[in-house]
Amino acid sequence: MDFFKVVKPSRVVFPLACLAVVAMVVISEGSYWQSVGTLNELGTMGAAGTSIQDLQLSLMDAESRAARLFVDPPQRVPSIL
Repeated sequence: MDFFKVVKPSRVVFPLACLAVVAMVVISEGSYWQSVGTLNELGTMGAAGTSIQDLQLSLMDAESRAARLFVDPPQRVPSIL
C-alpha cells in the first residue's frame, strides 16, 4: 500500500493532520514547561521551610546554651557529720 495513494484522494486531510500534530506538540511542550516552573516553585518553598526549621533549631540551641551560662549553679547544702 502506497502512502500517497491513500492521501491523494483527499488533499485536505493530510495538512489538517499535520496541523493537529503540531498543535498537540505545542500544547504538550507548554504543559511541560508550566509543570517545570511549578516544581521549581515547590522546591523553593521546601527549601525555605527547611531553612526556617534550621533557624528555629539554632535559636533553641542558643537559648539553652545561654540558660546554662547565666543560671546560678545549684547551692550545696552543708552536710552535718
